[in-house]
Amino acid sequence: MSETRRFRWARRVVLTVLTLFVGLPLYVMLTASMQPLADLAKPFRWVPRHITLQPWSDTWRAIPLGRYLINSSIVAGTTAVLSCIVAAPAAYALARFEFRGRRAARSGVLATQTLPAMFLLLPTFLLYAQFGRTTGVRLIGTYPALILIDLTFAVPFSVWLLSAWFSGQPVEPEEAAATDGAGPLAVFCRIAVPGAVPAMAAVVVFTFGLSWSEVLFASVLTDARTQTVAVGLPGLTGSPTPLWNDLMAASLISAAPVVIAWLVTAPVLRKALNVGDSRVKSIRPK
Repeated sequence: MSETRRFRWARRVVLTVLTLFVGLPLYVMLTASMQPLADLAKPFRWVPRHITLQPWSDTWRAIPLGRYLINSSIVAGTTAVLSCIVAAPAAYALARFEFRGRRAARSGVLATQTLPAMFLLLPTFLLYAQFGRTTGVRLIGTYPALILIDLTFAVPFSVWLLSAWFSGQPVEPEEAAATDGAGPLAVFCRIAVPGAVPAMAAVVVFTFGLSWSEVLFASVLTDARTQTVAVGLPGLTGSPTPLWNDLMAASLISAAPVVIAWLVTAPVLRKALNVGDSRVKSIRPK
C-alpha cells in the first residue's frame, strides 16, 4: 500500500519535531562541555564565544570517573547477560508448553512491571542487612547486591519480550526436529535460540541500558568503592561552585557505552530480522 503525499509530509514533520526534541538538549550539553566555567554563568548563547576541551580532561580528575564506568560496566553487563540466560528458557516454556498456571504466570510477569521501585527499596535494604548479620556475608556495598535487585526488574521484562517473540515464530522447524528425535532441550538450543538472536540481542542491550542508568537502588546499596556512574556524577555539583561544564562532559562520556551498544547491535538486529523473515516465508504454504 503506497502512502499519500499528506501522510509523507506529516511523517516528515513528526520526525523533524522528534529530532529537535532529542537533538537540542544534546547540543546544549555538548556546547556546555566545551566552554569555560565562567562563560556558563553568562546568558546562554547558541554559538559559544570560547571553545575548550579542558572540561573533558578535568572531569576525570574531579571525580573517579574511570572507576564509576568500570563499576557500571560490571553491574550492567552482568545483569544484561544473566537476565537473557534466565529469561530465554522461561519465555520459551510460556510460549510453547501448556501447563497449569500458565496464564497466571504470564499475568504475574506483567504485574511486576507495575510495581513502583520505591516500595522495594527499604525492604530490600533491610533484607540485605539481615542476611549480612545472619550469615556474615556482606551484601550492601557489593556488586551482587545491585545485580540481584536489577535482575528482579530485568528478568520479567526479558521474559515478556522473549515470550512474545517465541509465540510469533513458526513451530514447523521445531516440530520437524522433534520428529527426527530431538528432545525439548535440543529443540530449544538448536532451533529456538538461534532463531531468537534478534530478540535476545534487544533484551541484552535494553536491560544493559536500564541497569546502567538505575539510580534509586544504586544510591543506597553501593559505597564509595562500588558506586556506579549514575550515582557518582552528582558529585560534580557538590562543591560551592558546581562544575557544570565538567558535568556535561562526564554525562556525555557516561552515555557513550549505551549509545555504542545500540549502534553496534542495530546492524546485527536488522540482518537477523531479515533472515528470520525469509525463514518464515519459506515455510509458509504456497
